[in-house]
Amino acid sequence: MTRRPNVLVIMSDQHRYDCTGASGRYPVRTPNIDRLAEEGVWFANAYTPIPVCGPARQSFVCGRRPESFGALWNAGLGLPVGSLAPDAYSWARDLQQAGYATAYIGKWDVHPDADPTAFGYGRYVDAEREYAAYRRLRHPDIRLEGGWRGETDPVPLADSRTHWLADRARRMLRELSGADGPWHLRVNFAEPHLPCRPSEPFASQYNPADVPPWGSFGDTLSGKPYIQRQQLVNWGVQHAGWDEWAPSSRGITASSARWTTLSVCCWTRAKKTIPSSCTRPITGICAAATA
Repeated sequence: MTRRPNVLVIMSDQHRYDCTGASGRYPVRTPNIDRLAEEGVWFANAYTPIPVCGPARQSFVCGRRPESFGALWNAGLGLPVGSLAPDAYSWARDLQQAGYATAYIGKWDVHPDADPTAFGYGRYVDAEREYAAYRRLRHPDIRLEGGWRGETDPVPLADSRTHWLADRARRMLRELSGADGPWHLRVNFAEPHLPCRPSEPFASQYNPADVPPWGSFGDTLSGKPYIQRQQLVNWGVQHAGWDEWAPSSRGITASSARWTTLSVCCWTRAKKTIPSSCTRPITGICAAATA
């Protein structure tokens, strides 16, 4: 009987394609994503079904366009909105019914009430709740006050959210790999979504003066839908120049680099090798994924 493959899905959040070294568009260092692109497949024309977090995640769960089940914006923003129903099709449930052990770690944002266990995942690590408790225990006196523009997170790198999540994924992979049968794990990092709060040394990895404006920064949005211009007003940045944006862009770039250094090391199953650039926690992930 042919051995069924294990399925590891790693997702970052609000991560522009050009904030990867492989794109050649920005001076960002993402060695592990670059290795995935080199040894795997880089999609030059891949698009989200909708540029909004919750609906896009719901679409990823079921493979349908979000407007087909009424998901047009994130839940909890005031106006009621539809969400993918727990009894709707989910490819993770197909895997589960086919004998796969399934687990979900990290950001969810698919349904306001139902968690991943309602969509075919046998185990769920609620990173938002569990990491908040971990952080309060380890650093009870640290407060973050930079708002949506972000700031440097003063906690040690080992206690940052990305490292914590990577460590949970490492442990989960070891458990799944130690059992009989195939497995599917989905690991969902919240970074580099705003607010960007990289810890050192990533927070100082980029100089704002060295970050070039993104290609569409000067776009006046003339002739484009009203909501695009209104979003700038909503965020209070309609008159912001690049000098004001650059520090935040550095945080986005640093968060992108931090996430990729941590999480994308696992395109090594066939060669049974682990990239030397992997940090210690992620080396464990690679070891589990390639076992």
